[in-house]
Amino acid sequence: MSNKCLNINNYEAWLLDYAEGNLTSVEEKLLFDFMKNNPDLREDFEFAFDEDLLNTILPKEDFTIEVDDKIDLHIKASESFNAENYEEAIIEYVEGLMEPSEVSKFEAFLNLNPILQKEVALYKATILKADKSEKVNLKSALTFSSSSSINDSNYEDLLIEKLEGTLSANKEKELNEFIDKNPLVKKEYAFLLKTKLVADSTVQYPHKENLKKAAPVISLFSNRYFQTAVAATILLMIGFFALNESKVGSPNIVAETKEVPLKDSIKTVQKQEATETNTETQEEHE
Repeated sequence: MSNKCLNINNYEAWLLDYAEGNLTSVEEKLLFDFMKNNPDLREDFEFAFDEDLLNTILPKEDFTIEVDDKIDLHIKASESFNAENYEEAIIEYVEGLMEPSEVSKFEAFLNLNPILQKEVALYKATILKADKSEKVNLKSALTFSSSSSINDSNYEDLLIEKLEGTLSANKEKELNEFIDKNPLVKKEYAFLLKTKLVADSTVQYPHKENLKKAAPVISLFSNRYFQTAVAATILLMIGFFALNESKVGSPNIVAETKEVPLKDSIKTVQKQEATETNTETQEEHE
């Protein structure tokens, strides 16, 4: 580090070299003198020094400045601006609220304090400015040129269908005409197109074989499954026979039926009627 001058911009590198034991005795003395001259940096010194040594070099009673006020130590005051009011002045300057007579004075104050120019630049970055190059006709933006079946209530769904390629040819033609008549819808569809990702077919995974993994094949006729199936079959047979034997009662008697020709049936009926007639006649004579 002997070839470098110790200052506010590189003191952290010196602290790191001290912690690693890379400084000479002369460089250590320069570092200690720098610490005494910059008590506001005590918080940064703590990582490189143990508390006892740090208190010896930089006693706590000498450290009376808050860390948040470190930047105020380097502020050079002017006639109108100082460490007490520069922050409000930056806001007014950036937002254009500062009196014209004060602008030149404040810019001179910034030249005296280059450290504040960075703060001004950072605050300017937070200010949003309208894009004046883009002009919109608000009157036309409030109305749509509708077609026979497309209007402001259904065009968004149709734009999505067009994007996904599910529209019929006739409907897509009608929608294209609707888009051409309505610039805002055309811009909206352009935004939708940006949401569609197209795969790059030129990019291929070089190790496809690593994606394939052999799946285990289980045979249904392996010993384990075969033994299980046999045992289940035996149990079912035992249960079936036991159930049949447990039934008690007389066997069902089923009457046998025999078909008799119609002619024979008539003769049989006639014989029965003749017999009954003879019987009745004999009973009358008696």
